[in-house]
Amino acid sequence: MRIFISVDMEGISGVETVEEVFQGLPGYHTFRQIMAGDVNAAVQGAIEGGASDIVVSDSHGYMCNIRPKDVHRKASLKSGMKRNLCQFKGFNPGFDGALFIGYHSKAGTPDGILSHTWIPAFQDVRINGLSVGEYGLNGFLVSSFGVPILMLSGDDKTIEQARPLLGDIEYVEVKKSLGYFKGQHLPLSESHARIREGARRALQRFAKRKPSTLDIALPVTVELDLCHEANDLVTDMEQENRRFVDDDTPQALSDADLITHYAPVERRGAETVAYVCNRYVDAYNTLFTLMSYFYERDIEWLIEEVAKPEEYRRNLQPLIAGSPLNFMQ
Repeated sequence: MRIFISVDMEGISGVETVEEVFQGLPGYHTFRQIMAGDVNAAVQGAIEGGASDIVVSDSHGYMCNIRPKDVHRKASLKSGMKRNLCQFKGFNPGFDGALFIGYHSKAGTPDGILSHTWIPAFQDVRINGLSVGEYGLNGFLVSSFGVPILMLSGDDKTIEQARPLLGDIEYVEVKKSLGYFKGQHLPLSESHARIREGARRALQRFAKRKPSTLDIALPVTVELDLCHEANDLVTDMEQENRRFVDDDTPQALSDADLITHYAPVERRGAETVAYVCNRYVDAYNTLFTLMSYFYERDIEWLIEEVAKPEEYRRNLQPLIAGSPLNFMQ
């Protein structure tokens, strides 16, 4: 069995603040190792469940978080922003199943740890009218290739949101969301054991009965609610947007103005744009292209405005409790 693992970071064991998920911030070095540990637990469980070939796609931030030396020796790692499929670099129809590791709740989720959908600029994404997070965007993607989703790990709110869409797959809860920057966490020894067992069980279930893929009506309509000045995402956001476009334009641009001007989308309100594609993969890649207009701006904002590295203090002993950060290399 060929298994594909897409791994994000906000839903990884123990993560709860911006200071832990971006290069150069004080908690990052520890949590990039824990990210590898969650992945390695899934890889080991998949092997025990019968997997013969496993590809891991680093799918967070600039997508170079996991160091090659930290990855399980029986898995291949795909990294970097140069990719066709946003969180699925290296994916193709030849895989027998997909695991979603470290996933988080969608934008706007009350008290969801670091909840968002790809970037802060995306306030809501709707596929054929259905509001979804990354679990949905990627669930429809793998299903459009005829590949079933076998497992998802993350916090309780993510699992609660994903279950009605993804259905009867394996879910592994590694923490409970208590706020945007606060969670109740399992010790690594327990979360890694749960991930390993969940992956093993998922593949064994798959061997007996292939899970169904998600249905999506074609053509597919994507609606995207974008940020506006009033929510104070970025100071002087409309002026900031001038800095990130190629044109030497004197015009201040809202996010919706920018996208409507530069991309083939329809304006459907002050902050909403939409487009239609005949294939889901094209709809997904179009959204990836739209994201690129705001990606650097939004990450810069998170690192420089939201993160407070000088105030970061966290006792990680209850989380680590003598366990290795990186499970089963």
